[in-house]
Amino acid sequence: MLRSQISLRWTHPKERKSLVIASAGRGEGRSWLAANLATVFAQMGERVLLIDADLRHPRQHELFNLNNSVGLSALLTGRAGREIVVRIHPKLRLFVLPAGLLPPNPQELLVGRCLIWCSTCLLANMI
Repeated sequence: MLRSQISLRWTHPKERKSLVIASAGRGEGRSWLAANLATVFAQMGERVLLIDADLRHPRQHELFNLNNSVGLSALLTGRAGREIVVRIHPKLRLFVLPAGLLPPNPQELLVGRCLIWCSTCLLANMI
């Protein structure tokens, strides 16, 4: 039902779309929901980039069984490039950017246009 509601609101097929899954506390299911929505949209033929921006308690690397030694934190600090984005399955256009190592200052890394710029550049260069 949630997927249907999101699909109905996104009517322009060529327009880039962003969706943020957030909650006030831990254990409310945001990581699971984001992973499942990303998978469903990829199965529908959409190109999906799932960014684990939870730099305090990352979980996407566990859900997709990925290495979390490099990720968003390394990208935002300039220590890695787009090669750290992982394509989940060759037949799906689902890509995951894990959070990476936990930084001492997660809020400072996520402030401003830096995260928006990174996600836009990554999506523009994905197959």
